[in-house]
Amino acid sequence: MRRSLPVIWLAQTPNLKTGNVPTGYVGTTLAEVRSSCVGCPLLDGDCYAWAGHARGAMMRHEERYHQEPERFSVDSVLKRRRKTARIARLGAMGDPAHAERDGLWGDLDKLRSADLQVVSYSHFWREDYAQDLRDVCMASCETAEDAENAIAMGWKPSLILPWDHYMTSGRRFYLNDGHDEGIVCPAQLKPGAVTCNDCRLCCVSHPVWKAGRLKAIGFLDHSRRARREKRRFDPKQLPLFGRS
Repeated sequence: MRRSLPVIWLAQTPNLKTGNVPTGYVGTTLAEVRSSCVGCPLLDGDCYAWAGHARGAMMRHEERYHQEPERFSVDSVLKRRRKTARIARLGAMGDPAHAERDGLWGDLDKLRSADLQVVSYSHFWREDYAQDLRDVCMASCETAEDAENAIAMGWKPSLILPWDHYMTSGRRFYLNDGHDEGIVCPAQLKPGAVTCNDCRLCCVSHPVWKAGRLKAIGFLDHSRRARREKRRFDPKQLPLFGRS
């Protein structure tokens, strides 16, 4: 069952991976945000957002939102955003499939009118109520089979890869018995040198998708479990995972 939650926006964020860009949370309280994620297989255990900095950020902003709700509107955010921002991130926490649609469409229109592309992901891409987001979000997939199914349904898939994938297989991976090519997130492979704001491949409006040159984006697993495994190796030899 789809929930209908408002999206609140921050003008700036310290996220090193995305860059300092407008960022949206699905829900106005931590409890609402969590309710939008119920049913996601990563929620209790492997979700990097719920185990990382994004949760603390939402807790800090929750009280202020209820004191100054207008500060968290898209109109306010667009006035205060960094001029270098070229994207807006929807769903730093919370799944956009459960965003209230009228408000969401209005927000997206304003962001696009300000020449901001949208980066977003949904774990509920299989659900009927999420199909209207195929031109907004990538499908968050856990397996190559899921990614292939998402493509068949008209989605652009993002796929969780083993944290050490690039050590054994480089920056590329393949779906559909090796015929459909994907690449590992450039911002993970070149932390500090490339941000999501620079790359923008996860924007489903990016020309590479229409041209068919890319079939999926892979993210090196940066869950709590993966971080523990990573610490067993020399961190200087591994890409760092940006703050959530």
